[in-house]
Amino acid sequence: MINNQNLKSLISMILLGFTLTWITGCRAKTVDETNTITLDIYSNSISELNTSDLIKDIRFIPLETTADNIIGSISKIIKNKDRYYILDASIGKILVFETNGKYLFSFGKIGKGPEEFTKLVSISIDSKNDVIYLLDNGRKIIKTDLNGKFILEKNAPSEYNRIQNIVAHDGFLYGASGQQEGIEKMFQIIQFDELLNPVNYFLPYEYSFPGILQFSNRLYEFNNTVNFVSVFENKIYSKSDNSFTERYSLDVGDKSLQLQDLTLDNFVINTDGIYLFSYCIEEDNLIHLPVFLNGRPRLGLIDKKSNTYYTIDKLNANPYSLPPSTSFYDGWYIAQMNSIQFAQKYPDSEVKPKEEDNPIVIEYQLTFTGK
Repeated sequence: MINNQNLKSLISMILLGFTLTWITGCRAKTVDETNTITLDIYSNSISELNTSDLIKDIRFIPLETTADNIIGSISKIIKNKDRYYILDASIGKILVFETNGKYLFSFGKIGKGPEEFTKLVSISIDSKNDVIYLLDNGRKIIKTDLNGKFILEKNAPSEYNRIQNIVAHDGFLYGASGQQEGIEKMFQIIQFDELLNPVNYFLPYEYSFPGILQFSNRLYEFNNTVNFVSVFENKIYSKSDNSFTERYSLDVGDKSLQLQDLTLDNFVINTDGIYLFSYCIEEDNLIHLPVFLNGRPRLGLIDKKSNTYYTIDKLNANPYSLPPSTSFYDGWYIAQMNSIQFAQKYPDSEVKPKEEDNPIVIEYQLTFTGK
């Protein structure tokens, strides 16, 4: 039997970069659902799968270690053109490496003044306009160029002071918003213009609750548009014109999460069926969408060609493990692993890091045709 402590440890490894508080409520039904693809979560369960059936290719890039670039804790890696941008919230910096692992520079400073961070929680790059957006402590947004030169900073509206995830797209910035207690009607997504002024709000909630569950990857960019994962509805939305429309909905039968009954304890240990997207990464053929099912996290994949959702109960590290990724770029999932874990997980690799070395970037491609 898995005890409460083990479950919490398992969640911390699978669910990346989230803040958990309390919530009750439901979403106002204002979205056109006529084109939604409904997927059955139960009908395509795979009990066991080897990574050799899933990983098409994998490569390892050691990050150069120098006296002035020691990485504390990586929150997220973004690959943009010929660079890795690494968010290290523990030291309040963005470290920049070439894609061969060579260190270039870093920027950022912990503090409460202008151009300073108290708690970096998200990063996004607008490749079209060559700018970086940084989210500090759920509210302050800082805009820089690709070399970290400061351009602009501004606070989100006070009622949206729990933003956890930002995505830049086509000159705009989108944030997955946090709501405040006592406000009658709020929205899940807030859109900012290039001057960081709020210009639009999407997907309204009507509720009464003292907090919200926030996830680092609820918003993501794919196929030249912005997508959003609604963890409590088990749905994926995509921006079209000036609205968000439903793309996929997972059918969980009578086991949907009852928001009005949710507490921290029964969220963690409930074994009666919690369906919770921990993060979402999309590529041409697959959507990597893990799910919490019957008290355990499971790997979940949407095969976009057949519109089928697969859950994998057990993934064997044969011949190597599948590291949790935090982003996707040009056909490759981007992940990282510290030197000690890497030596344990990939003992046959030609990369042989020392214990004190910086983490290793792991890029991999998936292939999956179902079972």
